Amino acid sequence: MSQTSQRLSPKDPAYRWHVLARVLTAALGGYLISACAGVFLSYALPLEPAQGVVAGALVSFALFTAIVMWVFAAASTRRALVWVWGVTGVSVALALWLTRGVLL
Repeated sequence: MSQTSQRLSPKDPAYRWHVLARVLTAALGGYLISACAGVFLSYALPLEPAQGVVAGALVSFALFTAIVMWVFAAASTRRALVWVWGVTGVSVALALWLTRGVLL
């Protein structure tokens, strides 16, 4: 029976780099995705502006939590990095397009 992925020891420096990559991806990528989702929802929901902002913020908190859990549950660090940073790029572009660059 062949094993496709290596199991790293917690004392191995590569293991520590994988954990650091997941922590930074979860924190920074999760924040950017959830912030952009909050901006998108505040503009897209057919609510009063104040209610749209509150609804967007509430959804962004749940989304951030889900992203952090998924990053640490992903099968590989590479998969987590590619998906989170890919979605981050798309969500930032969508938020900038939606606000017509006002966020800059």
